[in-house]
Amino acid sequence: MPPIDVSDLAELAADRSQSTIAGLLRAARGQLGLEVALLAELTREAQVYRAVDGDGASFGLSVDHAIALEESYCHQVVNGRLPNVMRDVRSHPIAGGMAITASSAVGAYVSVPIHLSDGRLWGTLCAGSHGDAPWLRERDVEFLHVLARLIGDELEREELEARVRSLAARLAELQAA
Repeated sequence: MPPIDVSDLAELAADRSQSTIAGLLRAARGQLGLEVALLAELTREAQVYRAVDGDGASFGLSVDHAIALEESYCHQVVNGRLPNVMRDVRSHPIAGGMAITASSAVGAYVSVPIHLSDGRLWGTLCAGSHGDAPWLRERDVEFLHVLARLIGDELEREELEARVRSLAARLAELQAA
């Protein structure tokens, strides 16, 4: 049996993770009937888009693009300043006046936080459309909460795998010395 190449395993794990997250974003977008779904990491300074499914370009969304927290719906949702679901963003007293509403032509928006098992906030799972979405209900928010938990589990699995790879590399260094 040939030796196992650790880099092949790392690539396989990364591919699996990306396909899992992509599938969950696709499910969110499809179930809610919206044009785009995204995974956004919230850092201390910015919101960074980590995955986008659907017509992200028409909203100005691309992977690894960052925006200031103050300009982000997600940050406002997490801090309780905006509701999880906005069927008509433009008519909302706060969101309607945010620059991103006009620049991205957002009509409807849904967002839920992604927490890791230790309670840390990682970011948000969001979906939106250019037009209003009067059909969105609280059940849609609950559906996104379920998907957010699955994504949180996947992110933690990735984190653990990265730690294992780092420890294995360190062990190999020590054994070689």
